Amino acid sequence: MPRGDPHKTTCMIRLLLRFVSGKPRVHYALILPLLLTAFSALSQCPASIQNASTSATPATCPSNGTVSISSNVSGNAGATYQIVSGPASGGYQTTAQSGTTFTSLPPGAYTFRITCGTATTDVSATIDNQYTPLQLSTAVSNLCQNGQAGGTITASATGGNPGSTGLQYAFLLSDQPNADDAQFTYSSSATFQATAYGTYQVRVKDACNNFVTRTVELAPLSPAGHVGFNKTGYTCSTTTYSAYLTRADDNVSIDYTASPGYYYEVYELAAGATCAVPSGGTPVIAKTITQASDLQFTLSSTAPRILIRTVSPCGEETIECFDIAPRNFYSTFGITMNCDGSGNVTANFLMWAQQDYVFPITATVTPQGGTPVTHVVANNNELLYAFPDMPLAASYTYTLTDACGQVFTDTVTAPTAGDGFAVNVTSGSLSCVNTVGLKQVELYLRGYNPGVSGAAIEVRDAGGNVVYTGTGSYDGYIALPPLAPGTYSIHIVPSSGSCAPLDASFVISDTDSPPLNFTLSATATQLCGGTGSITSTLIYNGSQTITYALLDGSGATVSTNTSGTFINLPAGTYTVQATANYASCGIPNLTGQVQQTIQPAGTAPVVTKKLGVICENADGTPMSTGKAIFQFSGFGPFKVEMKKTTEPETAYVVKGTNVPADFTADGLDAGTDYDVRITDQCGNTAVTQVSIGALLPLNLTNQYQPCQGQPYVLGVEDVVDATYTWEKNGTVIATSREVTFPSYNASNDGSYICTVVLAGGCVTRKITVNLSSTQCGAVLPVTLVYFKARVENCGATLEWRTAKEDGFDYFLIEKSADARQFGTVGKLPATGSGQTYVFYQKDLPVGTYYYRLKMVDKDATFEYSKTVGLNVVCDGFAPGALNVFPNPARRTDRITATLHTPDYRGPLSLTLYTATGGKVGQKNISIQQDNTEVSVEDLLRGQKGYFLLKAEGFGAVKLVVE
Repeated sequence: MPRGDPHKTTCMIRLLLRFVSGKPRVHYALILPLLLTAFSALSQCPASIQNASTSATPATCPSNGTVSISSNVSGNAGATYQIVSGPASGGYQTTAQSGTTFTSLPPGAYTFRITCGTATTDVSATIDNQYTPLQLSTAVSNLCQNGQAGGTITASATGGNPGSTGLQYAFLLSDQPNADDAQFTYSSSATFQATAYGTYQVRVKDACNNFVTRTVELAPLSPAGHVGFNKTGYTCSTTTYSAYLTRADDNVSIDYTASPGYYYEVYELAAGATCAVPSGGTPVIAKTITQASDLQFTLSSTAPRILIRTVSPCGEETIECFDIAPRNFYSTFGITMNCDGSGNVTANFLMWAQQDYVFPITATVTPQGGTPVTHVVANNNELLYAFPDMPLAASYTYTLTDACGQVFTDTVTAPTAGDGFAVNVTSGSLSCVNTVGLKQVELYLRGYNPGVSGAAIEVRDAGGNVVYTGTGSYDGYIALPPLAPGTYSIHIVPSSGSCAPLDASFVISDTDSPPLNFTLSATATQLCGGTGSITSTLIYNGSQTITYALLDGSGATVSTNTSGTFINLPAGTYTVQATANYASCGIPNLTGQVQQTIQPAGTAPVVTKKLGVICENADGTPMSTGKAIFQFSGFGPFKVEMKKTTEPETAYVVKGTNVPADFTADGLDAGTDYDVRITDQCGNTAVTQVSIGALLPLNLTNQYQPCQGQPYVLGVEDVVDATYTWEKNGTVIATSREVTFPSYNASNDGSYICTVVLAGGCVTRKITVNLSSTQCGAVLPVTLVYFKARVENCGATLEWRTAKEDGFDYFLIEKSADARQFGTVGKLPATGSGQTYVFYQKDLPVGTYYYRLKMVDKDATFEYSKTVGLNVVCDGFAPGALNVFPNPARRTDRITATLHTPDYRGPLSLTLYTATGGKVGQKNISIQQDNTEVSVEDLLRGQKGYFLLKAEGFGAVKLVVE
């Protein structure tokens, strides 16, 4: 029937009239308006919709476009309007409306449908885009300007809709990029003068109420300082102090020439006074440090307490108070002995004034039963040499009186032959030591020591290497070169043949004053705006000044400072370099480098390191679980989710929220592959995979023997989340991945062991290397990762793994019953670095056996492994016992199962399962004898992992295939 047919309307009216016929009149009154309404509406919708057109206004904001529709049904109450297609990005209403105008539309092409009654038509419109997305960039300047904290932040924005007031800017001291907008105070100024260091959120907002946030950091270019001091000079009424400038956080020396502008003040306080700058007080000392003399100051000798206020060039303030002890005058003493050609012994009485004194000093020494000897000395050096060749007495009384009348006296007992020769060792110094793991100590030759002065002196290490030769001094003092902690021996031959040689041993401790440590690390803080900051941390216990440099990917220097913090860096890969300046010592500088990456804006997080490992128990046997170790870069902290690769997308499990850049996931199934999804604070996601497998052998980074007089680095490959401990001759010398020798010498030769511990003890590896400079440039020999033995199936299974096999030929397996007389029982050829070897001896009688490996190189040279032992106790197979050999096995091994079934004959099924219960394969065998041996290689089909082999009715056994 045609639309708008009057006949249809007439039929509807007749239907309604039929419905009300025979009803009370009141019903007619109610129905009649409805009839009139229906008739009116239907009669106003035309048979077709004509003259349809649209009028669009452009989008001046992301979603403020409008479209108005006009047609012959405009104003018709029965007409409806609906968007049936629009921009792919969405963001518009999809339900019908009665109005002819659509608002809040994003730009793009649209199709609208007009409907009135049964009539319909479509019409199109396009909303032009007059909005450019906001873009915001920031710059930081005037850091540390005029010695004040903070700096200037300048914002530069483009795009957006400025409206009538222009773009509005706000600056907030906060580390939250998504902070509530109500916390921001907006103005038209794009420049902000910050008065404090920290992280700032810079936000720009337009007339559309859209905003963009960028994060910037303000950090001092120079670290906060600390001024310490030592007493160096005295008068009767004053004390002179020599000060030094170090970092307030880690006490590392600051080079004030590289960071000019450090300032300090000294205030004298009353005893017990609160540590605060006196209100209205005037400092007794106020200096800006520009030269060494600025670190000298003099105070009253009666000052009981002082306050030092140190201000960095960047306005950071450090306030410290020090109680000044009352003057304490005393002297240390020592005795060295001379002997002439007739064997007569005399004493050199040695003194050195300490603490608070004023020269000249009158010194008197009285041998027991002898005549006092008095000298007036002008300095400590004169005092040291003032009393040579004193008569050897049982005791001495000495008295010192300084220019201020202070008196110190003491009586000391002289050593006798029964006391023996003694060596006093100082705790050590690192002032001119540039080799990690070493320190410099001084020796004082004491005890009964005739002939020390002028004697020939030789010092050897525990390996017998000569580390020092020299001639004995008047005061018995020896300054040794930098050495590693350990036990040493000293041999002294007096110049006079009438005095016997002297021998002693001494220990250089690694605890009272640790050897040199120089460990540099750095962290990158990623900001959502595509910039970032790099903060370095240096563990350094030396005394030289430190400077930092930031290098770009080409090696060019981007920036230098003394703080080690580099802020607001554009995307790129950077190297932080820390340098300890040893120029004053006349030796090479000590330098460390570490690399970090700043990701571009909007990029997903990056997995910079990852490692999946099966954990091992104490004897190195793999366990059923492992760990995945990660290091991320990007805008963290991160959310980490994991699932097995074979599982669906819905199986992801959250392993950590707000995790740092270094993260370890534990409790993972061994021999399993996992998908890992990492999400950063900007909502970007990265997906990677990790396999939980056995850790392969670790390699040395240097494959050659050292050469004397040349630099040498002994190191192990870099493993994520690992700790390293280096030992030499049983003494720990370093806890870093590398040991650096600026100039290698023969005393460095010896056996070094590196213990690498992963993931908090999940896996431990030891790497042994023997360094010998007599083999300069030669390739380092084969390195064993482990060698172990176990009893298996009434026999001995030997297993070992190599880390490298350069120039290696074969292994001879040797066995002994007494660990002294060995015989060869097998031979295995070399198969390449990183391989695991298994050797099995069947049917051994009950007893104790010892095994070792003879490792033979291609040039016929060889060395032995350590010796391992085991006790074989075997009563044969237990009934029903299922065994697999070898186990663990390699995919290339011939793997067999043996079943002992003395009470059963007939069919039996063998089934192989994965560690998680998945069926791998099954086969049926026939049992015809007590012991049945059958291959399981057809079930494995070359797969590796953790398995369960089950014999129906006769138990099951775990199987590991690497």
